Amino acid sequence: MSTFEELNLSKDSLKIIKELNFKEPTKIQEEAIPLMLSGIDIMGLSQTGSGKTLAFALPIIESINNANKIEALVICPTRELALQINEVFHTLIKYRKDLLIEAVYGGSPIENNIRALRKKVNIVVGTPGRIIDLLKRKALHLESVKTIVLDEADEMLKMGFKEDVEEIFKYTPEYKQVVMFSATMPKEIKDISKNIQKNPTIIKINKEEMTVKTIKQYYFNINGSEKKQALLNLLYIHQPKSALIFANTKRMVDDLYEFLNDKDLKVSKLHGDMAQTERTRVLNNFKDEKINILIASDVVSRGIDVNDIEIVFNYDLPQTREYYVHRIGRTGRAGKEGIAYTFVSGKKQLNELVQIAKETNSNIKEGKLPNKFEILQILSDTFVKNIESKLKDGQYESYNAISKSLLNKGYEASHIINVLASMLINFNIKEVNGVKSKEKLLSGKKTQLVIFLGRKDKINANHIVCALVEETGIDVKKIGKIQVNDTYSIVSIPVEYCKDAISSLSKIKIKNKKVKIEEKKK
Repeated sequence: MSTFEELNLSKDSLKIIKELNFKEPTKIQEEAIPLMLSGIDIMGLSQTGSGKTLAFALPIIESINNANKIEALVICPTRELALQINEVFHTLIKYRKDLLIEAVYGGSPIENNIRALRKKVNIVVGTPGRIIDLLKRKALHLESVKTIVLDEADEMLKMGFKEDVEEIFKYTPEYKQVVMFSATMPKEIKDISKNIQKNPTIIKINKEEMTVKTIKQYYFNINGSEKKQALLNLLYIHQPKSALIFANTKRMVDDLYEFLNDKDLKVSKLHGDMAQTERTRVLNNFKDEKINILIASDVVSRGIDVNDIEIVFNYDLPQTREYYVHRIGRTGRAGKEGIAYTFVSGKKQLNELVQIAKETNSNIKEGKLPNKFEILQILSDTFVKNIESKLKDGQYESYNAISKSLLNKGYEASHIINVLASMLINFNIKEVNGVKSKEKLLSGKKTQLVIFLGRKDKINANHIVCALVEETGIDVKKIGKIQVNDTYSIVSIPVEYCKDAISSLSKIKIKNKKVKIEEKKK
């Protein structure tokens, strides 16, 4: 295993790597970084969770030498992945103030992208559809691109983006570096590689066990409005010496900090906007147990090198399998048992978590939220222990005047204690029951749906996949063959999703056309 210092990276890159507490490169980083720096084409076969984002982001940053042109393009299948990669880039360019990065994806106002691209952007991260829209509007110019990365290429092709990718490449120069990352290498990946790459070097990282067996993993299906209270209740019931809470955005990190701080818990926060000196101070306080609850964003998750974290909370569902592995890996270290709790809201997120469980070989069970009686019992026991501790240490002499004053007024000692307990213990606990939800146990049987929209309606397979994923929460891997004809389309899905798909899609429009859909008669 080499070190980052041996990978021919600049001082600025090594400095930020050290600040983020990356100890040594992963296998994919060790192999991909030198090859990318040399400028050759690469086919990286690696499971999510291997650290591939850093493997291509660092060499791209190293390669930018013209502050006025777009020199790198990262294409990814989903908005969530684009946002994740964008955030990683912004963290890594801390000491490259000359660089600008823009994330472009569907669902956000395209005018914002157009305005941003008028500035001297150097790196663009985006989804195929939005990239093509910007190219056709002549708002995005790729004639100076030196490096193109296709991340999760197999997922991209599965979602029907092959034609879109090929269209994007028409706007790029002939001579460029093309890097593809894929978990698998089906025939479709080999075919597109032949068309867009020149003798790529293949890097293959063997799949390893991704999660630790000493970590007990649970999930709770909770309405979004009740998540904060559920988190508080679980903290009350566990009384952890050290707990780590992950949120997807800096805003949510700040919001949770304010919420828990108002409850007089020993809590602090950590995210990418904080100065390095402040982050170091917070981490030291966490290690020294001056605080026992830390709320963090994913970008700084690797920097949290603490061995005795009892519980990890995924307050927000991780955006990728990679983040899930990184997050829960903060607990259950050195052979000790740890607990990982994940909050999901609704069927779509539950299906996403089921997929994460499969692809990380995790056993994630449905948890049971504590009831009001259990919480109050724990808080009462803690209250009594705290009083006994102070009585033994004699930490009460300076308050003699208060107790004597109350006793002289005729109040009984037991009544005084009851009042103090009611003031110090939150007896107005709000109980959260969550939504009881069993994951779909798929029978393996498929059915076909007929959607009465086709090529004449300017519909392609990607439109159908996106509609199914958005409206039903079905994992893209469960969608089978899609046949698009002139006036209708046929799609194969698990029979368990049939009723939901018909109900959901019949209420929406695809390409501004109302969807008429039915199960194909056998």
